[in-house]
Amino acid sequence: DKESYDDKMLHNMSMSECEEKDRIYNSWAKSYDAYVQKHEYLGPQILVKNAWMFLSTASDELRILDFGCGTGLVGKEINSVSKEGYSLTGIDISEGMIQKSRDLNVYRKLVCNNIVDTNKSINDVRNIVGNEFDLVISCGVFLEGHVSLDVVFRVLIKLLKPGGGILAITIRDSFLK
Repeated sequence: DKESYDDKMLHNMSMSECEEKDRIYNSWAKSYDAYVQKHEYLGPQILVKNAWMFLSTASDELRILDFGCGTGLVGKEINSVSKEGYSLTGIDISEGMIQKSRDLNVYRKLVCNNIVDTNKSINDVRNIVGNEFDLVISCGVFLEGHVSLDVVFRVLIKLLKPGGGILAITIRDSFLK
């Protein structure tokens, strides 16, 4: 069928080294959730379940950054395990994906920006998304054709609260190799 052909094409394009990821994901935003559901993608559920084991006893409101939030699959999972007690910020390069996340109504703040641009200082990034997060979570971002692992150390760890926070990310096995 045409839709799955288009989705498969967009998936393959997203894994390439092209510079137009925002346009690819803007095109894919409407059908992305159905596509990953059809392929039984469980990354967000597994990641949130594992991260939440370390966070479930927190007494203060948790400050969470969903890096590469896409259509909000991680945000939806966080909302399902904790209806309150958290402040969720989402960041993504695709306005189309951000709009899908906005429709879920689980994010306190959503930002469309490329915070891993090497021209941005960590202070620039903090001005864009905030800082001192209890949890920085990212699912489906560290894989071929997407974001390099140096971003973990150059950006993400520096957004955690001083004295400790949790970084929870998925990394595709083939990307690690």
